[in-house]
Amino acid sequence: MFNAPFAEVAAALNLGWLSVLLYADAVFSPAGTGNIYIVSTTRVLYALSKNRYSPKALSRVDPKTGIPSLALVIALLFGLVFLLPFPYWVSLVAVVSSATVFTYIIGPVAASVLRRTIPDANRPYRLGGLQVIAPIAFVIGSLIIYWTGWAYDWKLLVALLIGVVLYLIFSRVAPEQIEAPDRQSLRAGLWMVIYLITMLAMSYFGSARFGAAFSHSKGVIQYPWDLVVVIILALAFYYWGVASGYRTPMVEEALQQLRESPPKRASVN
Repeated sequence: MFNAPFAEVAAALNLGWLSVLLYADAVFSPAGTGNIYIVSTTRVLYALSKNRYSPKALSRVDPKTGIPSLALVIALLFGLVFLLPFPYWVSLVAVVSSATVFTYIIGPVAASVLRRTIPDANRPYRLGGLQVIAPIAFVIGSLIIYWTGWAYDWKLLVALLIGVVLYLIFSRVAPEQIEAPDRQSLRAGLWMVIYLITMLAMSYFGSARFGAAFSHSKGVIQYPWDLVVVIILALAFYYWGVASGYRTPMVEEALQQLRESPPKRASVN
């Protein structure tokens, strides 16, 4: 079995130049992706600080470069630490892919909440069939996370739960730095915490045929009934999340800014 199929086949065909090119691409391509992720994570940390979900120091911008330097350093350090539990490239890709899907499944819930809570807002583009597309998108995202398997899901979901706990702790310890959630926001976000715990349990008790061969899933819920359970649970959590959303003061501020300075429409000549 080949460890690097394309490169080794090219070498076997005496195409040394192609083999070298493929090995070089295996180094430079992930490096480019890593740089993009570090830059985007830096901006996420900056935005979290601006919204008072992380310390104010992360939003300080270097006057010469225009870059939030501390946020950049923190993103790099966290990225290096994040590599430690993943000795294999395939395991890192699996977790990163699952994490990316997790960020996407928030979109359908958020879109449905905004559609329900601010129906009078100006929408230059309005997605038709959102009531059907949004729950389907949430279900598909949940299935992809489940298909990743216990071996990878537990690291991702536990890390997310730890992040929630740390946010709650630091918001109480340093309220002047990080805004503490009120009771309404806690109730509104409770569905997500229980969703994470539920997906963690499904990955553990579900079918062992998904994910890696060493996924260690218990197989209590056999295939294909495990998929049925995930679909039903995903729909339940989607509608719970939509029902939990409410019109926040930040939304009111954004609407007021749009009323005062509406976006200019591009003219077509």
